Amino acid sequence: ELYVYPSPTLGPITIEMPAQWERGTLQVYDIHSQLVLERTVDQRHRLLDMDLSQLTSGTYHLELYPKDNTERIFFGKQIFIAPY
Repeated sequence: ELYVYPSPTLGPITIEMPAQWERGTLQVYDIHSQLVLERTVDQRHRLLDMDLSQLTSGTYHLELYPKDNTERIFFGKQIFIAPY
């Protein structure tokens, strides 16, 4: 399970990685399915703090893809960035 909080947010979020997480890629997509942010994440990041305040307010989808993802598995969560 992937946890992302708080949502809604003004920008800062915390991501709790799944228990079996080792490494992979974190991607954030806007409502139009455009990739707006991508980051490599490894096992040192069980809790990952990110600041998304550079993004405009709206709904985003966060996807976490394990490295060597032969089964095409991913973890996903929706987040909302509130207007200031």
